[in-house]
Amino acid sequence: MPQFQTVEVPTWVESRVLQFLNNARAIEDIIESSALLDDPNSGGTSNITIGATVAQRIIDRRLSLSRRRFSSVRQLEGIAGFGTDKFNDLVYSFGKPAAEAFRAAMFNGVIMDNWVLSDYTQHFEDEIAFRALVGNESAFKEWVSYRMKRAWEEQGLGAPLAEAKRQLLYQSYLEIFDVEHYGAIELAFYFYQFDADNWFSFDRVRTVCEQYLSYFPDWRNRQELRMFKGFNKVGIQSTSTQQGSLPVVVNYGEQAITIWQAELFD
Repeated sequence: MPQFQTVEVPTWVESRVLQFLNNARAIEDIIESSALLDDPNSGGTSNITIGATVAQRIIDRRLSLSRRRFSSVRQLEGIAGFGTDKFNDLVYSFGKPAAEAFRAAMFNGVIMDNWVLSDYTQHFEDEIAFRALVGNESAFKEWVSYRMKRAWEEQGLGAPLAEAKRQLLYQSYLEIFDVEHYGAIELAFYFYQFDADNWFSFDRVRTVCEQYLSYFPDWRNRQELRMFKGFNKVGIQSTSTQQGSLPVVVNYGEQAITIWQAELFD
């Protein structure tokens, strides 16, 4: 157990921490990064994360390794000045779930408060069960359709109509994007269709979507966009503008499925 590790860190958080440290080419890439935040609960000095001296020691340690890259947070153990508080800062900075980070980025000047962006996220403890579900298209479509039926009923839609919508969703065409660049274009186009004339730059929303779908650096922990197409949602929320498709993100890193539902109130 590393001397600074006070809690068990999920694999996907460790992956993001190592990605950040491995991509640093100079100390400025660490100490000036807007991604690096002070953990208010770590007990360290307020508003101070990693300074120049410790950042240089981290880079020196990385360059001393055979592959010149960190492959485990255990390799950070023993770096002078790198203790529990700084380790917790890294976990705090890179431990935000992907869906939460995406929502925050979208409402950071990309979409306005006349939007509702809802997500229905389910985490799975059993990796075998999770991969079996997402690896079977019929079972996956059935799971998503029943999850949305519950959501529609919670939104006030009567059970008969919710069931009719569920069947339409299950029967819709499913297109899978396992490359983040192409998935980002598809997801950005989903948002763009709500009001393509004047409300945002397509390139800007595509950039945010690509950051979301490339949240994890390795293929095993990837985020995969699955778009249900040809699904007519008219009648669910008559006061808003909606699209005839439903984006779902399979998050292999967090072992989670996130269903997104956007609404624009003009």
